[in-house]
Amino acid sequence: MRFAEVAKILGGYLYYFSIVLCFPLSVSLYYQFVAQPHIHPQPHCSTAFFLSLCCSILLAGVFSYLGRSSRGDLFRREAILSVVSIWLISSLIAACPFYLSHTLTSPLDAYFEATAALTTTGSTMISPKIFDPTGQEIKAVIKLNSNQIHNSYFGTVAGFVSPIDH
Repeated sequence: MRFAEVAKILGGYLYYFSIVLCFPLSVSLYYQFVAQPHIHPQPHCSTAFFLSLCCSILLAGVFSYLGRSSRGDLFRREAILSVVSIWLISSLIAACPFYLSHTLTSPLDAYFEATAALTTTGSTMISPKIFDPTGQEIKAVIKLNSNQIHNSYFGTVAGFVSPIDH
């Protein structure tokens, strides 16, 4: 197998993926530094997006370096490995903002959420949260029946999504 061919493809792909990661970073920076705090009271995660972008650029550089001796011959095995690697690495990098911003506390949950987003399956474990103007999550009181009252956070699903503490 010619791993240099695969590395060259992954390096090029990750450079383009880094460009795509600039869009959520710019939106996050806008809400952190430009928008009024009452419009977006949640804790900001620009650092998580920036670290994910840096990780993608670093991996792109490593794969481009490993693929520098590529001859341009791509066969079926290299093509299949390239596609599988692109899906796995894309999901891994896309999971970084979820995990680094503490939106999801488990790396496996973050990887699932990123994979579901990239494949557009519609599967998710995140529900909308409601925040007050100070940035604190509003706790919901859910009435299950006339005798039970259940306190939980908006957006928590079986304990997977916990409030962001900053």
